[in-house]
Amino acid sequence: MKAASVAGDDARRRARARAAAACDEMTARARMFTRGAELLPDDAASQRHCAKTHVVPLVDAFFRAHADADLDDAAAAAAAAATSTSTSTSTTFAELSPKQREMAANSMPKDARSLALTLATEATSCKSPGAMLKALDDLAEALRARLKPHDKKAERLLARAHKKTIEDSLATCVDPAAALLLAVPLAFSNAKNRAVAINGRGVAAAVRYLSEDARALSEDDASFLKTFHADVAASLAGPAGPAGAEVGTSTGARETEGGESLEERLPELRRIAMEAKKAKSGGGEEE
Repeated sequence: MKAASVAGDDARRRARARAAAACDEMTARARMFTRGAELLPDDAASQRHCAKTHVVPLVDAFFRAHADADLDDAAAAAAAAATSTSTSTSTTFAELSPKQREMAANSMPKDARSLALTLATEATSCKSPGAMLKALDDLAEALRARLKPHDKKAERLLARAHKKTIEDSLATCVDPAAALLLAVPLAFSNAKNRAVAINGRGVAAAVRYLSEDARALSEDDASFLKTFHADVAASLAGPAGPAGAEVGTSTGARETEGGESLEERLPELRRIAMEAKKAKSGGGEEE
């Protein structure tokens, strides 16, 4: 019995250490995409996708690292630790449930508990990556916990690597819907120096934002992008499908424009994404 208890305590300590390491790895990326989400503040789909994909995992790792509560089964954690041979600090954790976040928050020191509960609520509602990240920073400060601040140099390096990944994927992508989901973030990266995280539900707002910014796209390029998006949505929805179909969820018949199929228009889509213009000096975007 005592041996099992010791093994469970050791497993929890190791799990907390892995969670703390995961926080270090995820913080810069979460801050980068949260800054990108600031460009689309009124699009609930983009806000939620960014929060769910990049900030919630960070918040949950922070709770795992700092909560004085057994958020996972100790015996299972001990068994997993005993059989693990990995030395990597990168760990994939299961997403915490609302009840687990509340449990974690209530285990925090009394003077930080209110901030922890606010963070738990933000993570569960998953509406605003910015609000969630601020709540996390507030809690970390109250706990005197180490959380990497915004680092422009580190973000530039991370953004460049992210951009290169998108460019390489777009260059070989032959599916119009998937290509659009790559081209739009790449255009943001080139024009706004921001990394944006969008899914199919957020494409319409992102295309609208780019199309309305004359500094980013020419009138002809904006028109092409809007038409391409509309044709992709129509092809996914099908003849009897609803308007405004979510982009990137299926493949379907390819609509044509001026005799050209969506596939035939992919080179032009790639060109527009690659050549989206960066904001001029004083335009409010930083390198």
